[in-house]
Amino acid sequence: MTTELTCARHRAKCGDPFVIPEDLIVSSETSDEQIARLFEVVRSCVHGAYTLEHHSRDVGTLSGRFALYLNHPSEESRLAELAGLLHDLGKIFTPLDVLCGTGKLTAEALAEMYRHPSDGADLILHPELAEISRLVRCHHEWPSGEGYPSHMPGPEIPPLARLISVVDWYAACRERRTYRPELSHEKAMELTRIAAREGKIDAYLTERLDQMLSLEEWHPSSSEVEAIWHAAP
Repeated sequence: MTTELTCARHRAKCGDPFVIPEDLIVSSETSDEQIARLFEVVRSCVHGAYTLEHHSRDVGTLSGRFALYLNHPSEESRLAELAGLLHDLGKIFTPLDVLCGTGKLTAEALAEMYRHPSDGADLILHPELAEISRLVRCHHEWPSGEGYPSHMPGPEIPPLARLISVVDWYAACRERRTYRPELSHEKAMELTRIAAREGKIDAYLTERLDQMLSLEEWHPSSSEVEAIWHAAP
């Protein structure tokens, strides 16, 4: 799958018509094949300095570790890892001016961004992956009930979706982005706690993540890429 093909799946601007490409719907594959194929779509989503892969890997691997730390069974840890890997799959449909813009999003642009959990979940079709699809759909629902796409009341949000949401927020704060350098653990956790106080993510899980990371050092994959780049001849 080429970068050009993946980039062509984005709309150029808000409101452009868009049809899901036929190769994103495959009915004959196993659940493992579907996971692998859809993550390949995530991996190949590159447009200039914008890429989905590093953040998706970070959220997947850290969610799996966090679930084990919280004593979830190993099968639930695996669910958290896989849902984390695919949580932003729906962003392949988000207009590039929304994904790559650096200014404040307009109401129309926000509406486009709010589609990505549902758009991603709708591509995870294998019956054995129904729970992963549900976690992807719910990973931006807020404990306050003001999240998206469904404004789900806090108690109804699946526990693993709440976990992934906290990891997603923290990892996004840590990672090096095109418009800012990587943030320290302390600064990222400060921003994550602010989100928890605002009802956007689970406050208890935020503190438990900080506890885990005080024992187990973690660095975002974007820092590894930067280190490799500086080491190149």
